[in-house]
Amino acid sequence: MLTQLARTAEPTRRRFLESLARTAFGVSILPYAESLLAASAPVVAAPAVKAEHVIYLFMNGAMSHIDTFDPKPGTESGGETTAIQTGVPGLSLGNHLPLLAKQMNRLAVIRSMTTETAAHQQAVYLMRTSYKEIGSIRHPFMGAWLTEVDGRKNKDLPGSVIIGSANRHPGQGYLSAEVAPAPVADPKSGLQNIKSPKYLDERNFDKRQRLISRFEADFRKKYATTEVNAYRDFYREAVKLLQSPDL
Repeated sequence: MLTQLARTAEPTRRRFLESLARTAFGVSILPYAESLLAASAPVVAAPAVKAEHVIYLFMNGAMSHIDTFDPKPGTESGGETTAIQTGVPGLSLGNHLPLLAKQMNRLAVIRSMTTETAAHQQAVYLMRTSYKEIGSIRHPFMGAWLTEVDGRKNKDLPGSVIIGSANRHPGQGYLSAEVAPAPVADPKSGLQNIKSPKYLDERNFDKRQRLISRFEADFRKKYATTEVNAYRDFYREAVKLLQSPDL
């Protein structure tokens, strides 16, 4: 994923000099300019260890930042919250988080974020997609982008899962249904209806799938729209999930 994202980065000084040399002097002079280009190359730090899994907790209506990660004691807006020191010098938390304060060497706190969006609904959309909400398009959330760019770890299982209410969640946005997250309403119950009933064995299940495909063939051919294809792909993904031995 890092390699693919790097292709969209701004040109480096090395690339600029290479382009300038080709334009001004032609290709033949490039071997002699190699030392110059090498000297101008930026020092790129090795990427951090790539995480295999990410748990993204979105606290819709959580505690205020001035009571948790950005306390402002002694100010008019600071309220009754006091600041406590953490394991990181110069970084304090609200006094409501004494246990978390001991783990701050494992966390990163961003206090520089600003936004022009004050309405909650639009702000939630912005935080989930990095885009302002507009009526003509729906943007993908982080999990869908990760699946789209980096692929799945398991071809039969969804690349991401949404736990809790998916109401107004952007999901895969304008991306294909193949990268859509699997909704889990209740984490204690898990995915519902993932096991076939006893009377429906694998042979009969496959027979029904072929029958459905025959019924739908003419319709899909006549109405080969994005929405129809997305529904077909979503259905196929559901069948793959049901038949996965890793479920």
